Amino acid sequence: MLPSDALVQLAHMPKEAAGPMAKVVASAVANAAQKQVQAESLKFKKIEVMGGPVMKRFHAVSRGQAHAYKKHMTHVCVVLSDETGKGISDK
Repeated sequence: MLPSDALVQLAHMPKEAAGPMAKVVASAVANAAQKQVQAESLKFKKIEVMGGPVMKRFHAVSRGQAHAYKKHMTHVCVVLSDETGKGISDK
């Protein structure tokens, strides 16, 4: 799939993660444009979604107590390549 097609599909997806994923793909395309690569020749080489740090937070409840919960984060890595197959953009 081409990154331009992926951006169109992500724009119409009802999933919550579609917005941040579209930002990552758009950023990778912009990084490739800075290296004077034609957007039409780009394709995905690798997409990785890895676990990131976890923050412990507390929510105040009745009687002065607090309930703990965790905020999970992820790292997203998108590698684009041109027609020659060489990886050109990491984000």
